[in-house]
Amino acid sequence: MKAKMSGTKHIYPEISKFPVALRKFKWKDCRYPASTKIASIAGQELLRENVVFVIGRNGRLYQYNKVTELWHEHYQSQHLVLSRSPGTAMRLSSLSLQGSLFMLSADGGLVEYNWNLSNGWNWIEHGAPDPSVILVGSPGPCFTGAHLFLIGSDGKVYLRFLDDGAWKWRNHLEKIEENLQALNKNCDSKQGKDDNSSFTHILSEKVVKEKNFQKLPKFVRNIESTLPETESMKPDVLPPKQRGDG
Repeated sequence: MKAKMSGTKHIYPEISKFPVALRKFKWKDCRYPASTKIASIAGQELLRENVVFVIGRNGRLYQYNKVTELWHEHYQSQHLVLSRSPGTAMRLSSLSLQGSLFMLSADGGLVEYNWNLSNGWNWIEHGAPDPSVILVGSPGPCFTGAHLFLIGSDGKVYLRFLDDGAWKWRNHLEKIEENLQALNKNCDSKQGKDDNSSFTHILSEKVVKEKNFQKLPKFVRNIESTLPETESMKPDVLPPKQRGDG
C-alpha cells in the first residue's frame, strides 16, 4: 500500500501491485475504493483468485479484481464496523470456493465473512472469549480451516476452533496449567524422588563438563582428598621410582 503524493503531503492511500518481470521490479497503481481510503488488507488471492480484499478506513469491506481492475463494496450491516487491523483468509480446498475471511470488529470481537454454496456470502459474529476480554492485534493464520489463534487484551493467547461442527474458545494458558496439574497428580511419590535424584545426577555431570579445563585438575584433587585411603593409594605400594628406591 502506498500514498499518492502532492509535494510533501499525502492525499490518499491506495494499493499497488509489485510484479516481477524479467527480474525487473515494477509498480502498478491499483487505485482505491471511491468512498474511502484503505486501512489494511484482509485477504490476498487466497480466498479468491485475482481478488484482493481490503478494509476501508470507514470500517467497511471492499474487494479489488485484478482482471477487471474494478473495486466492489460488500454488503455489511450498519452496526458492524471493522477494525483497521489486517485480517486473515481461510479456504478449505483449492478445488472449492468455500472459505472465510476472519477480521476484528471495532469493539474487539472476532468477525467471519463466510462463503458457502448454500448461502453465498454471510457475516458471522464470533464475539470475544470472555466478557472481560477484547481481542487485539490481528488474527493469526487459520490452520486446517478450523483453528484460529488470537491475542486477548489480557495478554493471553486464545484459540477459536471447530469441535464437532460447533465453534468454541480455548484459553491456551489455562490448558497448559490443566495439563501440568494432571501430570503432577498422576505422578507417584517414589517416581518423583527417583526423578529428582536423576535430575541431580545429570545436573552434577553438566557442572563437571562445563568446568574450565585448566581448573579441572584442582577439582579432581579436591574430590580425591575426601575419599577414604585404599591400598592402591598407600606410599609403600607405589612404584620404586616414586618411592625413591632408584
